[in-house]
This record gives sequence, structure tokens and C-alpha cells, in this order.
Amino acid sequence: MLNLPSLPSPSELHRMFESGEITREELHASINAHAKALVDEIVEEHSNPIAAYLEQIRNRRAAKKLIRKNGGAVVREVLTALGRDRSFPLAGLLWNADHEDVPIFCFLRATHPPIFRVREITNHPQVVLIKIEFGMGLKELNRETITLLRDWKGELKVDKRVLD
Repeated sequence: MLNLPSLPSPSELHRMFESGEITREELHASINAHAKALVDEIVEEHSNPIAAYLEQIRNRRAAKKLIRKNGGAVVREVLTALGRDRSFPLAGLLWNADHEDVPIFCFLRATHPPIFRVREITNHPQVVLIKIEFGMGLKELNRETITLLRDWKGELKVDKRVLD
């Protein structure tokens, strides 16, 4: 199985702090780890701007295709549901997918590790199926079909995950 860092998302860390599960020092250390990862990625992009630009074009194209086929609201809702699922390895990348000011292409990663691609979304009124690829390298991609169900409030929740 995929071996990705399992650091909780910032919103999850704040929830854990407010409920008393972690101390203020642990919260700060974890948030600093998130910030360091972001800075490292920015430094990497600046060291190879052509590769970063090509990656951004690929991600924009994939997002545009998803939005054209399914609608931006559905794509964002699916990514938000995946980001809230603690068992999903890439939840840390999707933690702020519900923020409208963050473009959808920012959550997709065509070739830059960790890779996250959405192959297909099938939207029904109560059930959404999403086929994804994710992994740390192009040769180590995991393929999954994830079933999302709407709860009584109408929010999508991960029901089951099946490796393809």
C-alpha cells in the first residue's frame, strides 16, 4: 500500500486541539511541519520553473475537463469529501477543497509526487462514484474506485474504497 506522510490536515489539527486531544505545542509543531512542506515545494518549483509550469498546465487541463463534464460544484464536493476522510492517504492535500477561492486545479497532481489524478466521476442523486489514481511515482500508481454516499444532511461521505 501507499506510504504517504499521515500528518492530519490543519483543520483536523485545530479540531483535535479544541477537543483537547493535542497540546498547543503539538499543534504548533504540526502546523510548522505543514508550512515547511509548502516552503519546500515552493523552493522546488522555483528551482525548476519549466517543469512546474508544465505541471500546472496539465493540472489546469485535467480540472477543466472534470468541471466541463461534471460541474465545478460536484468536483469540489467530491474532493471535499475525500479530504474529510481520515483513511484517505491524500486527505492532507485536499483539506481546503471546500474553499471557493482555491482553484480546483490546485488539488490535482499529474506528475509531481504525490500524484493525484481523477479519472472519472459518476454522479447520481444519492451516490457518487469516483475513479482515481494516486501514488508517489508514475510507476507506483494505485487505482481506486471510491463510493460516496449522501447522508441525511445531503453531504457526501466515503462509503467504500475498492482497489482496481
